[in-house]
Amino acid sequence: MFQNNRGLTLIELMVVITIIVILSSLTAITIRYFKPNTNLKVAAKDIRQQLNYAKQRSITEQIIYGIFFDSINDNYQLICFSDSETTLATKQLPEQIQFQSISGFINQQAKFTSLGYPFQSGQIILVNNNNKTISINIRPSGYIRID
Repeated sequence: MFQNNRGLTLIELMVVITIIVILSSLTAITIRYFKPNTNLKVAAKDIRQQLNYAKQRSITEQIIYGIFFDSINDNYQLICFSDSETTLATKQLPEQIQFQSISGFINQQAKFTSLGYPFQSGQIILVNNNNKTISINIRPSGYIRID
């Protein structure tokens, strides 16, 4: 008599595989486009965090702390300015992220007083390979903002 098979035909299986391949390729393209922008935001947040950390240590210990921005090597250093300059930590920017400009600071150093105010207000601009930029601004009040 007549048997009722509930399996998939070859054409149905090929259609499902084609849909999966198309969705996978779209996802890979999207991730490849957005990853540099995400890395840029993460790098800016990390710099803001280190600046806030330097400010808090300046207030807590009543010693000048700051960040030195090395635009040649694309890294930045947490520095204690007590009797001499002591580098406490060095962080490298992620690949494909560079300093575009560092302005407003003397010797590319953002320093904080024992009250948490910066010696100079300034701006750090980061850029990625897609030429997207993000800026970190240090206000005269000590507020650090990412724009």
